[in-house]
Amino acid sequence: MKNDRYFKEIADESLRTMVAAARARFIFLSAAPIRLLVPTTPLPWESLESTLFRAAAGNGLSGIARLERALKIDVTATADASGYARLSEYIGSDAQSIERLVPTDADGGTVGLNGLVLDRRHVALSSRRLCGQCVAEQGYGYAYWSLSPLAVCAKHGVALIDRCPVCQARLGSSRPAYAVCRCGADWRQVEPRPAPEASRHFARVIEARFWGEGAPDSGSLGFPDSHLERLQLDELLDLGIFLGALHHDAKTVMLRKMSGPVSMGHALPRFERAGRALMDWPNRLYAALRGARAFFPASDTPRDVARSLDHVVYMAVNSLQGEGFRFVTQAIADFLGDPSEWNTGRVRHRLDTSERPKC
Repeated sequence: MKNDRYFKEIADESLRTMVAAARARFIFLSAAPIRLLVPTTPLPWESLESTLFRAAAGNGLSGIARLERALKIDVTATADASGYARLSEYIGSDAQSIERLVPTDADGGTVGLNGLVLDRRHVALSSRRLCGQCVAEQGYGYAYWSLSPLAVCAKHGVALIDRCPVCQARLGSSRPAYAVCRCGADWRQVEPRPAPEASRHFARVIEARFWGEGAPDSGSLGFPDSHLERLQLDELLDLGIFLGALHHDAKTVMLRKMSGPVSMGHALPRFERAGRALMDWPNRLYAALRGARAFFPASDTPRDVARSLDHVVYMAVNSLQGEGFRFVTQAIADFLGDPSEWNTGRVRHRLDTSERPKC
């Protein structure tokens, strides 16, 4: 009997808690959102988060956590047409400008951003990124930093951050200013991590595509411009994901491909691998393919080499499209047709021929 009363009390308390939470949520949702006294207009190519931080600062608010609650928005979520129309009214901007910077749900698992339609895995909706040097110079952040494979600032050639370099806290809406952490660190004054030149150039190509410009001249770095100029933004992003995911273990390859938006700790080395592969095409790709081979028999045959790259070909077929697919598969075919490239400078990670896949 005592146990029955005890469990009944727990159930009653749980029910009261649920009712109180539901009541609080109803009050929150039924309250009229505020309209900011000082209007804020998005700047060219600015991100939604940056715009809201400027709106908060212009209206005397520290950070955007309270602003998000008051306006009933989530800067890491997508919106529909009514959502950005409502937001434009609240912050005093025109709906067309807000429509371009708010990630918008589209058909087939795609997201509209800056007038582009991108696959959801190409947009890092669950994380926030910035370049402290850009914010120091421009006073705001760019929307293209949210492209999930991108890990480097095209202008300054430094790694983007998604965590405070001082305290390692994730960039969140509760920080007091756009480029200032809760720990007090000002990211505009923190020494950034420099990125390899190839990564910086790959970031410039992606940035130019996002802004609707042609690929910048990259002959001095050995980038295959004749191919990259034909790639659309989504094809470039898929190419970066593919090149950064190459590995000799098939499970690792698929995990990297399917993981979608990832932290800078994972995105940066993948982006650097992709930049290196493109810097000296196809030689760097051949080196990546040698490293991605699943097994090394005592004596190679074309069939053995092709089998050892089955997981790479499978990923290419399932993740690349259009010009990007033709670009990569032609290079793989050239690699398979040149026996001198199969093992050059590669330490074999599997020497036992018994480990080869069975027919």
